[in-house]
Amino acid sequence: MSVALAFGAAAAAAAIVVAAVRSWARRRDWLDVPNDRSSHARPTPTSGGIGIVLPLIPALALAPSLVSRGAAVASATAVGLVATIGFLDDRRTLAPRTRLVAHTLAGVVVAGTTALEVRPHGSAAEAALIVAAWTFVTIASINVVNFMDGIDGLIGVTALTFALFSAVALSSRTEAWAAFALAGAAFGFLLFNRPPATIFMGDVGSGALGATFVLLGLWTMGTRGWSVAHAFLPLGPLVVDEVLTMARRIARRENLAQAHRSHVYQVLANSGWGHGPVAAAYAIASAGLAALSLFGPARPGPFFVVATAAMLALAVLMLLTRARAERAGERPPARATREGFEP
Repeated sequence: MSVALAFGAAAAAAAIVVAAVRSWARRRDWLDVPNDRSSHARPTPTSGGIGIVLPLIPALALAPSLVSRGAAVASATAVGLVATIGFLDDRRTLAPRTRLVAHTLAGVVVAGTTALEVRPHGSAAEAALIVAAWTFVTIASINVVNFMDGIDGLIGVTALTFALFSAVALSSRTEAWAAFALAGAAFGFLLFNRPPATIFMGDVGSGALGATFVLLGLWTMGTRGWSVAHAFLPLGPLVVDEVLTMARRIARRENLAQAHRSHVYQVLANSGWGHGPVAAAYAIASAGLAALSLFGPARPGPFFVVATAAMLALAVLMLLTRARAERAGERPPARATREGFEP
């Protein structure tokens, strides 16, 4: 299978499915209705992430050369579980405990199969530590991607960027085809989710992507012998935004379980930047960090210094940009017109 075929087939499949889901959602009233925490102004179809998930899961299951077939199938099934729970949550809000149980189970499966096969370990204690650590990482990734999926195009372009980065890093492995498939699926979805979006990803897509990012990172770590920082650095914009936002909310003694729209990307999008420029800025930052991982220092020590400096610089830039946006003041979301959106 050629790279173009893997990308093109996934893109075509995603586009067809997303178009069908959008039509079905409109007829069934599967709509994300704006509220005071929303960054959109009109009811919009959701669950478009089904279009990403359907071509992605078979690609993950059929990918292995680094890991066993059993590990690949188990991990793909875990992604499917997260997507299913996300779809049910899109349709009717599930209890947080139900979501946590499903995400934990998926994390245990990914950690107990793929992570154990690509991370060297000796004793049972070391294996248990690996499983615990990567279960936590998987749960965190699922939820961070979900939290960051609040404006048009942001998670779609992040998935496209990280998938292409992973494909280059995995170029000597058949797992690279799964990364190209994810890139194609993300591209097919973005045809409908670019600003102004005509359909949203929903939890069915964001959750599945969070789990898939962990798989791709584990594969690149196993292939390249990279550290966690090396393999996941292109996701830095999402991580930095989430860490800064959580720190700010903790400092203000806010209820962390309460929904909000105080992420950096939300503040920027709602202060006049608009969805497209914010998504593009995050994609550019992600691409820059991907280039740093691929072409930066190969030795762990020097790379850690460079990566840490890059992340700190990104954090400072986000803080300064946020402060400027807050001084500009929040603007209402764009309102719908017959031609599209206007400020």
